[in-house]
Amino acid sequence: MVEQGRYRTREDMRTSVQKGKAASSLAYGYQFKAAHDERGDRIPGLRETDETGSAP
Repeated sequence: MVEQGRYRTREDMRTSVQKGKAASSLAYGYQFKAAHDERGDRIPGLRETDETGSAP
């Protein structure tokens, strides 16, 4: 049962990356990109670089 959950998680992450989306949480230097599909639903996994210069 645990192995099946691990397999599904890895496959879902792999599929997200193949679609060009982020498979993990927000990395330093990136921010969430708010985009919606034609039905108005948020498209998960989109990121864009943070241009605010928050690095010291």
